[in-house]
Amino acid sequence: MLNDKRKLVETPAEELREALEQLEMRIGKLSHSTQEEVLVIPMLFDQVYRLLGELKELGGNLQSEQVRFETLSSQLRSCRELFLRKLGGPGALQSARASLAPDVEQWWWFIDQSLVQEKQIQLRRWGQRALIVAAVLVVLVLLYNKFLAPDPALRAQIAHHQAAEQWVQLEDYPSALLEVEQALTYAPEDVELLVFKGTLHVVLEQTAEAEAAFAAARSHSESETMFLMTRAEAYLMFLRSDLALPDIEAVLAMEPESPYGNFLMGRIQQIARNFTEAQLYYEKASTLAGAVDEVELEAMARVYLAQMVMDMMAFVTPTPAPE
Repeated sequence: MLNDKRKLVETPAEELREALEQLEMRIGKLSHSTQEEVLVIPMLFDQVYRLLGELKELGGNLQSEQVRFETLSSQLRSCRELFLRKLGGPGALQSARASLAPDVEQWWWFIDQSLVQEKQIQLRRWGQRALIVAAVLVVLVLLYNKFLAPDPALRAQIAHHQAAEQWVQLEDYPSALLEVEQALTYAPEDVELLVFKGTLHVVLEQTAEAEAAFAAARSHSESETMFLMTRAEAYLMFLRSDLALPDIEAVLAMEPESPYGNFLMGRIQQIARNFTEAQLYYEKASTLAGAVDEVELEAMARVYLAQMVMDMMAFVTPTPAPE
């Protein structure tokens, strides 16, 4: 018999704590895990979910364990795309789900569906804004072309930039990168374009190219916090809150009263579905912006807060069963 020196799990409470420790370890090293190791994560969530239910029925004090479980749930939600990639794509999760037939309350088995729903909500919001913007642009373009039309080089730069953003919405990142590179031929020191290029390289897993683009953007940025906020905003265009979070944490460590930094943290928390935290940051951003007469940012924070509430209602409203 093998001499197993690991601590024996003797009670359901000890089994729960052991499962929580395993989850913390596996989520922490998710980026370096194999497909088999990643598949253990939802199974551990099943185990914790079951044990929490059993122990609650017995009247146990599970406040600490419940907080750990909610923290782990938030961490997994914030890295859903990485989880699916390491698992082998949505198809791998769907196959595992089909064989286990989990309950809908076991949301970790339905991460692929929640991600699709969130992107659909995002696309609808973009569509609604596009209609409003289009109506305004009809007038502005006429005035712009008549009185303020830029030189051909700047117009070409803007056109390539806009085309790149459209390719991103279609998730055609190589085509978006080509458009950004074309825009940079007209403005090689433009920080926003350099950051845009860097984030596209990150999404395409081209690490060296991403680092070079970010280094160039940082060298031309007016400050470190401006560079970090620009990069975080670019990451959020891809709904990559996990990549944007470290940049905004660094910004708020340097400038905790930054109105735009708090606004971007609200966006990060909203994408990660941490709605309570998102509300607090949006409200703080609005207050700080109002104090320094940044009227547009103050209004934008309130609009995003209201939109978040609407999105939450749309997300939780059940789809009527067919008659």
